[in-house]
Amino acid sequence: MLGVLLFTSLACAHKQVSTMVAPAPEASRVLVVVNANSKVSEELGRFYMRTRVIPTQNLLEVKTGTEDDITFDDYKSKILDPIEGDSASDQRQGPL
Repeated sequence: MLGVLLFTSLACAHKQVSTMVAPAPEASRVLVVVNANSKVSEELGRFYMRTRVIPTQNLLEVKTGTEDDITFDDYKSKILDPIEGDSASDQRQGPL
């Protein structure tokens, strides 16, 4: 099973997350996907990784638009394909 968290550029979402969150039970199996074109996405993703003690090699940066909508072709080429390619390379501490 592939655990994927896709952080979008929700400007105030990171302000509502508690800092008293326990590490994820199997943090090494979580892939955190952030949009490199969005500072908020990167900040939120890195905050989540620190809070849940997710290994840094489990971060995948994709480059996609910052608008609310995305075409299926862009989703597939800019988000899904990089996730599937990263998962196949198996650079993390155990399977996702």
